[in-house]
Amino acid sequence: MKQLRHNEYLLWYIGIFVYYSIMSVITPLSYVDWHVHLSQLMHHISQENGRYLGNLFEWLAMNSSILKILIYATLSCGIIYLCTLVAQVHKNVFYVIISFIALLCMPSSIYGETYG
Repeated sequence: MKQLRHNEYLLWYIGIFVYYSIMSVITPLSYVDWHVHLSQLMHHISQENGRYLGNLFEWLAMNSSILKILIYATLSCGIIYLCTLVAQVHKNVFYVIISFIALLCMPSSIYGETYG
């Protein structure tokens, strides 16, 4: 029981990572993702709009579905970790769950602009 309690924090993050991995498989790529991919045929990544890291992630997601899943799930877990880190409660599992639920309650219009 003590070992499970010690790894509870890690188990929650693994579960959240699996959830977001499944969501990335279900969520199709949007028009903006396809536009960036097609525009990369015309321009180099550094000449697009100054968002180098975001464009690189979009380009990787367009070329590899495995990288799409890993990037989406890692960034989503990172957002939850940063929310708990800013509140200085990142070692408390209760606040990890609260942050996860808060992101799940995001309105569909915001979800469509950020994740889907």
